Amino acid sequence: MTEYYKIARPDGWDFKTGETINYRDNIGKRVVDPQYQKGARCCNAGVLHASKDPLDALRWSKLPCSVYRVSGRPVDVRDDKAGFKSFRIIEEIPESEFNELFGFDYMRVVYPINPLEIDNEVTDVDIENLKEWISVGASAWDSVGNSVWASVWASVGNSVGGSVGDSVWDSVGASAASVWDSVGNSVGNSVTAYIGSCFPGITDWKYMDHEPGEYPFQCGVDLWERGFIPLYLDGKWHLWKENGGIVYTLDHRPINREE
Repeated sequence: MTEYYKIARPDGWDFKTGETINYRDNIGKRVVDPQYQKGARCCNAGVLHASKDPLDALRWSKLPCSVYRVSGRPVDVRDDKAGFKSFRIIEEIPESEFNELFGFDYMRVVYPINPLEIDNEVTDVDIENLKEWISVGASAWDSVGNSVWASVWASVGNSVGGSVGDSVWDSVGASAASVWDSVGNSVGNSVTAYIGSCFPGITDWKYMDHEPGEYPFQCGVDLWERGFIPLYLDGKWHLWKENGGIVYTLDHRPINREE
């Protein structure tokens, strides 16, 4: 029988109900969904789901998670998943193998660095990173969004966004509410730049001219990990940090590409 990947909650329970099947407790055993009815297909109640590709399995799950290798005969097969009446749980895959399994830095995604918890003074290196960010930052959303595999974009984005990104948005928004439309895109690009840095296996970032293996938005990541968020406001670029607001301002006239 063909082997597949099944993703569950970190404690081993199924994502759908959290109380129907504990995959960790049934390693080496065959599990059956108690609601299965003859003729049921994918996405019906009572059908167990698994995927041949772990990234496809992740697409229908969440992070953090636990991962299992299973085998069985599907009752229905789709492009990215298969439905089963039952399958046997072969083994649980150790978390230490998740990076290779998924192709991204699992711990960096699940436990992202929070710039709101970092307190630093602005240095010359930070200013140079801000200057570099001015030239590339606006491209982060499109480049990273179209370079990262669609099958994992939602899971990774939700993990980083839900645990840290939303907090950054809320914090910046609270201090710059009257100009939120002006700075919202700046925050979004910083969050996206951080997400892209979690995929070291991607060496060709779309729409960007860069050396092979070079991450073109590393300057934004460096600022993030120093506790700074670059913001474009009132025709100038600023560095913002938690409890300090704007801590540095760089006069900058946007480049007119037609000049």
